[in-house]
Amino acid sequence: MRISVDERDSGYRTLVEWGGPTAGILVTLNGEEVFGCITADEELGEVLVQVFDENDCPVVNGDEFRREWRRGVVEVSMPAMMFG
Repeated sequence: MRISVDERDSGYRTLVEWGGPTAGILVTLNGEEVFGCITADEELGEVLVQVFDENDCPVVNGDEFRREWRRGVVEVSMPAMMFG
């Protein structure tokens, strides 16, 4: 499965189906929770993340936030349904 907060990415439709960017979807890479995840693809085993510095501030290159691809075992977990 592929999921993304980028509207131009094919995984964005899955995100919308699951409740949108505030749905609380959990993404892990090699068993560790991924923060600042933009795109996650379980089949390809890769995540695109926003890069943060040692003070947890986003790293900026020029006028854009720095992003990087990380690879490994990716798992995307659907949020628990909270309907009474």
